[in-house]
Amino acid sequence: MMGYTCELMAKAINANTLDMPLTAADKERFVTFLISEGYLDSADHAYRKNTGRGPAGLNGSDPYDFAALLQAGFANRIRSVVDGTGMAPMFQPVGGMDQFPKGFQRKLGDRITLNAEVVSIKQSADGVRVAYKNVKTGAMTEVSADYCVSCLPLTTLSRLNDVDLSPEMLAAAKATPYSPSAKIGLQMKRRFWEEDDRIFGGHLYSNLPVGDVAYPSWGYWGNKGIMLGFYGNGQMSGLVSKPVKERIEHVLTHVSKVHPQVRTEFETAYCTFWEKTPYSLGAFAAGGGGGAADRLAQLNKADGRIYIGCGATSGNGGWQEGAITAAYYQVKQLHERVMRTASQTARV
Repeated sequence: MMGYTCELMAKAINANTLDMPLTAADKERFVTFLISEGYLDSADHAYRKNTGRGPAGLNGSDPYDFAALLQAGFANRIRSVVDGTGMAPMFQPVGGMDQFPKGFQRKLGDRITLNAEVVSIKQSADGVRVAYKNVKTGAMTEVSADYCVSCLPLTTLSRLNDVDLSPEMLAAAKATPYSPSAKIGLQMKRRFWEEDDRIFGGHLYSNLPVGDVAYPSWGYWGNKGIMLGFYGNGQMSGLVSKPVKERIEHVLTHVSKVHPQVRTEFETAYCTFWEKTPYSLGAFAAGGGGGAADRLAQLNKADGRIYIGCGATSGNGGWQEGAITAAYYQVKQLHERVMRTASQTARV
């Protein structure tokens, strides 16, 4: 797509049909850029077979037809710089994304109480009381504090039977949409996409009902590997209501249309459908929808002595950056409030 686009642009410049006024020198510089960017023939500025196309270019096959590419709609899935989380370069923390929260855990140590299911959040003019249940023993505990910053997902917070939130705050929490995204990983006996197809990382984009398929960008040439066989709307094809075996079979059926090897190389799989995961009940806060700005403004207010510090209040609820931003903002608000109160008390 880039090659053909650059070819058309270069020929438009040569024919002086480009509307933008350029000096002769700038036109020459632009054409030089297009030749490099689009792998064009420097003589006639045509896009033809080239080694930059990978194995297909090396064995001398011709590029795919331009009209066929346009009709397939494939180009709609490609952008050189993607808004949001697709900017390059992207780095992965060694050991996985959960190394970020584990880093906080190492610093906080035993100040974190694990296996605690929040049952109620009660507040008065003087403080807040939070009751939680030990999910292993069933024992109930209540803790008291001057304030509470709740980082529970809004799907969980809004479903608590006993929580002292104003009607406005509770309505904003319930109105926040959460994504039904799901993932299915496929463990293979061998990394056939590397050994057979020379694919090292990246994604498979298609119109198959599996969302995105991704290849691991680590462990190249290892003995085994895990493909991301499905990443998309978990309600697609009714998968969310199907048994795990049927979900996996759905993915194997469709991915095998591109990679027939998955049938013989498949070993095991896992499924994560967040809307069915306790304490999550959704992959992430989608944030959009009618009245989003007013809803976020409400969620970022103090509700008495309760602050909402989960990632949904940042407007970027799908990423850890949003969670950090939201928590920092609420702690900053709380700090300023406490300092004002202390200053007023001192003056009295």
